[in-house]
Amino acid sequence: MQRDPEPEASDAEPAAAGGGAGATAPGEGTGGIGQRGGITLVGAVLGGVLVLANEIFAARFLGVETYGLYALGMTFARTGEVIALFGLHIAVLHFVPIHRSDGRLDRVGGTILGAAILPLAGSALLVAGVWVLAPAFAEGVLGEPAATPFLRAFVLAIPLLASCEISGAVSRGFGRALPYVLVRNLIPPGVYAVGIAALAWSGADGLWIAAAFAGAHGVALGVGALAVARVTGPKVWRHRPRPAFRTLSRYSAPIFVNTLLFAVLATTDIVMLGGLQGPEEVGVYRGCLQLVAFFPMVIIAFTAAVSHILPVQVKQGRRAELDRTYGTVTRWTSSIAMAGVVLIALNRVDLLSLLGERFEAGSVALGVLLGSMLIRSFAGTGAVLLVLSGRQRLETFNSAVGVGLNVLLNLWLIPRYSIVGAAAATLGAHLAMNALRVIQIRRSLGIEPLRTRMLGLLAAGTATLALASAVAHGLGLEDGGGLAGLAVRLPATALLLVPVLWRVALTEEDRELIRGAWERRRGAAEARS
Repeated sequence: MQRDPEPEASDAEPAAAGGGAGATAPGEGTGGIGQRGGITLVGAVLGGVLVLANEIFAARFLGVETYGLYALGMTFARTGEVIALFGLHIAVLHFVPIHRSDGRLDRVGGTILGAAILPLAGSALLVAGVWVLAPAFAEGVLGEPAATPFLRAFVLAIPLLASCEISGAVSRGFGRALPYVLVRNLIPPGVYAVGIAALAWSGADGLWIAAAFAGAHGVALGVGALAVARVTGPKVWRHRPRPAFRTLSRYSAPIFVNTLLFAVLATTDIVMLGGLQGPEEVGVYRGCLQLVAFFPMVIIAFTAAVSHILPVQVKQGRRAELDRTYGTVTRWTSSIAMAGVVLIALNRVDLLSLLGERFEAGSVALGVLLGSMLIRSFAGTGAVLLVLSGRQRLETFNSAVGVGLNVLLNLWLIPRYSIVGAAAATLGAHLAMNALRVIQIRRSLGIEPLRTRMLGLLAAGTATLALASAVAHGLGLEDGGGLAGLAVRLPATALLLVPVLWRVALTEEDRELIRGAWERRRGAAEARS
């Protein structure tokens, strides 16, 4: 393990217009990463709260069995999004920063245009194919003919989902966090919440929830298109765009295989539970997945903060800066993830009860999934670093190993342990994948992914969880006692975590960054008053 570096606090200046290959991306220092990561993380947290609220509303509106059918439809839509994107959102993050640093604005516009066109064609083929094959899949594979209308309805949202992701990737490629946050984290769940509320109030058929989902992303796409026009500005489009479809496709192909494998990994549990168990188990397991959806959001937040920096640092051989960037991202993702694990593990039964009756049966599976999420978070942005550094095939191999192991473990464990077996299969797959990433990053990029600070963080988080659990037991406020206990445990444990993370997880530079942000915010508030 490597000791966390204490980098100097210095943000690089933005590249001059038309700068050469040596131009640096703006905000490469810890302050820039912290600012963009903070914006994205706040958006992710707010969006995560909205998503969780929507899942609670949807589960109560549909009931546990219909919610299981809803989960299958949503799984098809999200998998279709990955297929339609063909890895082009990552290609945007790779090529846009490089072309900008080289001053090739014609190629910047061509990358954006090409990445916008290709997913639409793929989406049309997917929608047609699923519409035709849905009945056979629902009856022959899932053994649930009632899933057919949900599969058909949700795949209609695929073109909107893919286009929203491309618009968000363009903003991230320009180093802008706020448009991405709006398009991907805030607008879709916000509008979706209004749609679910309207359906529940009107007593509409549950299938209409797919229309609310698609409509929410339609609104987000409109905002995303405006955001792209704003961040690119007229200067990019004064140069004739050169859509390099072949270059984009060649770069994206291994990424597509990789992201498709990862999507299969994320959906294997749901699909195999549907085939081996039934819709109720699918519904309960999806409830567990929604409570851990926060953790990938944290990783995405800080990945978004550095996605326009990493390819430039790798290309220019700036290994020391790359090491500091990776260390900063890993430190923040692991710290926030540890806090989330403690809070959810201490309250998992009562949190699941918010979804409705019979969801508490997933408490053990939720605990296992928390272990999987902690492993992912401690690996930081390892998967994205491999892809953006041009090592897509390594990450494709990692994903293939994860998918194969997950399928085998699910076949073995689900018939014996149901949803707990599915969660254990996911844990095993993520453990194997991230072990491979650690080895590959160390060997191919010459940086150390594992930091000594992680051991202290893990010990401090475990001790905090044990202490909070003991105190709750002594006060008669154990998990499973109802919402009153939940209302006490959550804020009390959060307050306990603040000083622990402040001293153990963060470096002095991190603390200075937070103090500076607080002082600026307080000064701005005083100026307004």
